Amino acid sequence: MIRNVLVFPHKPIAVVAVMVVVLCASGCGGGPTGSRLYRPISASEEAQLSRADRRVYPGDFRADSLSADTIVAWPGVITDIRTADYGGFLETTLLLEHRYFLWVEHWKGSPIPYTLSPRGEGTFETTWRLTRDAYERRLARFEGKGIGNLVIVYGRPRLDVEQRLVVDAAYIREIDRKQVRTDSVDFGRDTGQVEIRNK
Repeated sequence: MIRNVLVFPHKPIAVVAVMVVVLCASGCGGGPTGSRLYRPISASEEAQLSRADRRVYPGDFRADSLSADTIVAWPGVITDIRTADYGGFLETTLLLEHRYFLWVEHWKGSPIPYTLSPRGEGTFETTWRLTRDAYERRLARFEGKGIGNLVIVYGRPRLDVEQRLVVDAAYIREIDRKQVRTDSVDFGRDTGQVEIRNK
C-alpha cells in the first residue's frame, strides 16, 4: 500500500478525545492508552500537515467559501481508478467518496486502527501524471486492488471544466481497507453527537 499522506483532526481536540474514549468503550480493548491522535510518518508528511487547513471540507468549497490558496486534507474511499497512457507519461485518476475520519489511531488491542464515518460530503477526485518509471514505483499498486481503500489527499481544490471537484494533490496516502472500519461509529461535523452503531 502507499504509505505517504497527512491526516488531521477535524474537530477540536476535546471532542476528538471524547471520540477516542467512545471508541475504546465500543471494544478497542487496550483502553485510552491504546489510542492516539494521528502522527505524521515522515518529514514530508509533517510539512504538509503544518500547511493544510484541517477545518475545511468539500461542502465549504462548494459553498465558495475558500481562498485560492487554501490547502486541504480530505479522506475518501476509492470508488474507481482510471489510467491513461500518453506515451511519455501515465495519468492516473482516483475517484473518491469523501468520508468523515476519526483522526486517531488504535494500535493496542485493536486489529483495525482507523475509523471512518459511513457519511461524508460527496465525491471528489485527484489526478497524478508520472513518467512510466515513477508510475511503476508509486502508483502501479493501485491497479486492480485499490477499490475500497482509504486515500487521504492533500492539496488545493478546484472545479474542472465539467464542474467536478478536483484536488491538485501535493501528497497522498493510501490505507488498506482491511485497516479501516466504517460500521462502528457514526459521526460528522454537522452534529456534536457520536453514535456507536456496532458494539
